[in-house]
Amino acid sequence: MAYLFKDTRGKSKYWYCGFTLPSGARTTASTKQVSLKEAKKIMRAIESKNEAAKTKYITQAQIAKDLNIILEDMGQTPVDVVKTGDYLTRWLTDVKPELSKSSYVGYKAIIETFIKSLGDKARLPLIGITPREIEAFKRQMMAGGRSPTTVNKQLKIVRIPFNLARRHGIILSNPAEAIDFMKKASYSREVFTQDQVCNLLAAANVEWKGMILLGVYAGLRLMDAAKITLGAFDLKERLITITPAKTKDSQRKVLKIPMSQELCDYLSALKTDKFPKTNPLFPTLCKKKRSGHSGLCTKFIRIMEQSGITDRKEQTEGVEKGTAGRKFFALSFHSLRHTYISWMANGGVSEEIRKKLAGHSSDVHEQYTHFEIESFRSAIDKMPKLKDLSKNDKSEKDDGKVLTTTKNT
Repeated sequence: MAYLFKDTRGKSKYWYCGFTLPSGARTTASTKQVSLKEAKKIMRAIESKNEAAKTKYITQAQIAKDLNIILEDMGQTPVDVVKTGDYLTRWLTDVKPELSKSSYVGYKAIIETFIKSLGDKARLPLIGITPREIEAFKRQMMAGGRSPTTVNKQLKIVRIPFNLARRHGIILSNPAEAIDFMKKASYSREVFTQDQVCNLLAAANVEWKGMILLGVYAGLRLMDAAKITLGAFDLKERLITITPAKTKDSQRKVLKIPMSQELCDYLSALKTDKFPKTNPLFPTLCKKKRSGHSGLCTKFIRIMEQSGITDRKEQTEGVEKGTAGRKFFALSFHSLRHTYISWMANGGVSEEIRKKLAGHSSDVHEQYTHFEIESFRSAIDKMPKLKDLSKNDKSEKDDGKVLTTTKNT
């Protein structure tokens, strides 16, 4: 027996029809009608088709087609019966102008993978996609060795177009919301000791010395440090001005970070004021990729080994027993950022200032708290001073090339 009802959440003005499928499963569909009288006509049509389905094969697309004939006869907007695969592809096209290039590439890869996981079901209308298909997609990603963070990101993106369809009344509920996110493994990133930082600097060439100093005294992430230009530094004001690349385009903020004396001395020795501001500080490292055999991560691991840091506590973030997972190390270049924040905390720097300097989200109180640059400079001055490294200077070479900061832009 079919029945009519309204969305109790008040998110749709239309009447919905609940009915029992020939298989015995209960389901719902929007009538696309505001009038109860017109909605009843749709309900009776559904009942008629449902009875017919008990005696012969009938598809959801056929039901939708017959319903549209009724709707058009009443002068109403027909129900969207676009195939799921076509709907998701069209959604990608619609959101492309709103996304950055990198974000769009990520969205596109995930949605196309999801469509592929549906197989023949990608030709069904959206109403034909159930939590079962979303769960199957999740399991497929888990079996591929993806981390919980990656799987959760994929589920979040798949939810978006289904949510849009629900708001437009095409479907009553979002099947992807029925699937729980994975629990993330709890790992603690370790920090470097002062002696370890000194040893790293002693083992590094001139470019990597700058990278390490930017990590431990400015909290910069690996690629932000590698690609930084001379224009980011103001030796007179002792300031670094940078916009982190990791944050979303809509949330990107310019950070102003006071420079420690160690950073000032490093830059003064390079005589960077003689070169164009658009030049990279690290002309060799800025051209390298993050990962790979000759990538920045691998090079930093070698510097750690040369400095005597070998106990990195390798862990595997496997999503299921027997899967490949992802390797995780307690000590890496990113640990310099943790060291930077920890040193400030141990020096008594308040949480608000630490968050501001690190570019972390600081929730609502950021709207009410304002800090002067002198407060930041005082925070930096509270950090530990490193030992004299003049006795540990080594050849300023990297892969056989002496560091040069050319005048070419």
